[in-house]
Amino acid sequence: MASPSSPEAHLTLVLIDSAGPEALVRCAQQALRTGSEFSLVLVTANTSSVPAAVGRRARVVRSSTTELEAVAAQEASRSALVVLAPTSTAFSRGWTDEVRARAAMHSQAISVYGAYGRSVLVVPAEVTDTHGTRLTWIDAACLRLRGHATGGARRQTLGAVMIVKDEEDVLDECLTALKPFVDEVVVYDTGSSDRTVEIARSHGVKVIEGYWNDHFGDARNRALEHATCDWVLQIDADEVITGDIEALRRQLDTEVHDQVSLTIVSTNYRGGTTGMETQPARFFRRNLYRWTGALHEYPDALPGVTIRGMSPQHSAIRVLHSGYQQERTESRDKTSRNLALATKELMEASADDPARAVKLSNQGRSLMWAGKVDEALRVFEELRSTQGNPTSIVSGGRAAMEGLLGTNRLDEVEPWLKVMADNGESAGNLAFFRARRHLALNEHREALECMEDVKGGRGGTDTWGTPFDTTRIDVIEAAANVALGEPARAAELLVELVRTSPAAVPFDLLVRAVSLAGRPLEDAAVVASHEFIERTIREAAAQHPLLALAWFEALFTTHPEDPRPVVAGNVFAVRAGWRVALVWAMRALELGLSDVNALTTMAGDAAMPLHDRCMASALLAQYFSQAAMFDRFEQLTQEASSSTLDTLVVDLREIGVEVSSIGSESAVGS
Repeated sequence: MASPSSPEAHLTLVLIDSAGPEALVRCAQQALRTGSEFSLVLVTANTSSVPAAVGRRARVVRSSTTELEAVAAQEASRSALVVLAPTSTAFSRGWTDEVRARAAMHSQAISVYGAYGRSVLVVPAEVTDTHGTRLTWIDAACLRLRGHATGGARRQTLGAVMIVKDEEDVLDECLTALKPFVDEVVVYDTGSSDRTVEIARSHGVKVIEGYWNDHFGDARNRALEHATCDWVLQIDADEVITGDIEALRRQLDTEVHDQVSLTIVSTNYRGGTTGMETQPARFFRRNLYRWTGALHEYPDALPGVTIRGMSPQHSAIRVLHSGYQQERTESRDKTSRNLALATKELMEASADDPARAVKLSNQGRSLMWAGKVDEALRVFEELRSTQGNPTSIVSGGRAAMEGLLGTNRLDEVEPWLKVMADNGESAGNLAFFRARRHLALNEHREALECMEDVKGGRGGTDTWGTPFDTTRIDVIEAAANVALGEPARAAELLVELVRTSPAAVPFDLLVRAVSLAGRPLEDAAVVASHEFIERTIREAAAQHPLLALAWFEALFTTHPEDPRPVVAGNVFAVRAGWRVALVWAMRALELGLSDVNALTTMAGDAAMPLHDRCMASALLAQYFSQAAMFDRFEQLTQEASSSTLDTLVVDLREIGVEVSSIGSESAVGS
């Protein structure tokens, strides 16, 4: 008797009504006409549209339009050889033999033919988890997907190439999102000591165990040697790809240029979807480019090759990048690593090196990131007078602007703005930096005039072709209005931005504008997104404790089930006195946050006032079932002066704690 995945095994074809009942019927009829032996299952929301002739040869499963794929996945999770296919699939004679052979070859993994939402999945009998390991299947002679290319041209293949090291915490999420977009994945490991290689192999991708030589460009080129596809996508393990797969593949099938950009979103925390956006070239034709640069590497045309440059059409792809979040940066020591690589590369460059501008920009930005602003500005000064790559000069110029404005070196702003303008910076961004200079000089109306010039779509595009972000106009207007004594207008602008473009809102400006306008902070908190809450809790650490606590209070009021404001509130409440600490400790208790308690921190911190430590100990003993705190309370009262003891008795009785004795033999009780 044949095993379920052997070449003789019975096969079930599950067709998903993804393009309407007519397409479903045509696809089913075409598959049946091949004369192959298989069982047919049709998953559709409109069972009445299936003709009787087809219905007699198929099992029809009714599903809502939103559950089609889930119902189909249930069919594929049975212990049987199953093919899941969209109605764009075309079948040739002998297709079942090819599918059975594929299933026998990879009996522990799902084989995937096609991409971008129109994949055919071969699910062997041994695989019952339709989210399990998948292997790309490109050479399916008896299957094809209609509409992959126009004009009968061969479909362009796309491969992802990535270099990794110790990425076990992020790699699975990256590969899970990536695989439906591409035909091939190459993972080049540079020396991981964790489960990175194991995780990569579990996804059925091509894994190369390589080495690291302190040069990102070299590592990517070694990875590229193992790719076979027409187009290459550069992606990192701490990135998650999203977007319109079909639009991307249509663009690559017909693209006349050799590079295509996508949108990178540097998120504020892992799982976030908003943040600073850039649009670099991440897709390129594999046979035309190699990577250049030890740090911040970029694709450069091969010698003697004529290229057609960057497409003016941005792809419909967004990549969520979490790699530069503070915790991840610190844990991997990216700051020191990048600075060392940039310094080495610049030291090895000659004065007439055609890539000197790139290396100066990398060095200056690495120094800024490391907090060495004066050193960075000296490097940027050389960059300002160096001819070279426009994107590197503009990138360096933007970093230089932050350094100059942050250190009040305002006379040096205009010379840099001229250089940035000459290298393609947008009119809107130039106006934004110029307006910030005016604000620093208390020239608030001049700042408003700068932004007036770029309203109505006049902000233009930058060196990468990215349109000017018009939310910057609102931020400048808000800052100027606060300074001009019109906080109500500023608060209105910023609260709306919290709702529509939270990544653009400076937290300190928001709190100042809303407070000065006499509005409750809850007005902003109630429309705050998950990402905005996460970011502002972090940024509040740089504010005055009472201001931070006011924001956490607003967040708690409007998002009472969210534990993050309560955790942050307990951290800051320690410095605000025992009454505030008690409020936040009780909130943590109510949410079941047993490890979070401002009173515990207060009682154990010798730097806190003795009165607060005594009160915290008594409260923990009385209301938080921490019996050991009775002893702590007695020990602390031995150190207290008579005036402190008198105040302590009054405060304890105020909250319903009776003191039977205090001083030499103190005790608390209800």
